[in-house]
Amino acid sequence: MQASIINNSFVSNTAHIAGGAIEWSKDMPEIDENNFFTQNSAEYGSNIAAYPIRLLVNIHNKDTYLNPDDNVSLIANGLDNVTILLQNISSGNDFPFVIVCKMMDLYGNIVELDTG
Repeated sequence: MQASIINNSFVSNTAHIAGGAIEWSKDMPEIDENNFFTQNSAEYGSNIAAYPIRLLVNIHNKDTYLNPDDNVSLIANGLDNVTILLQNISSGNDFPFVIVCKMMDLYGNIVELDTG
């Protein structure tokens, strides 16, 4: 059974890691647009947080921080499948790019996890 969160006020709530007001991790609740969120805080998802569903990959040149040149290609293999092809890279040479990967939840929040 899906939980419903309707016509509530979430004010000045704090969570140490995720979802200052609401965090869910299994079944997505129905969160009505008439809920009111203000001054909630958390490391990620100050109001609402969920488990990660997307991976955001940013690739840029080490020195210039510009978009990659022709040595990097994104190949779309359908709606849910993208391949990143890094070309002209050989073992033992300096890698000219910085690759930053971030996990995102359903709400576009960057999911910060402490793996240490």
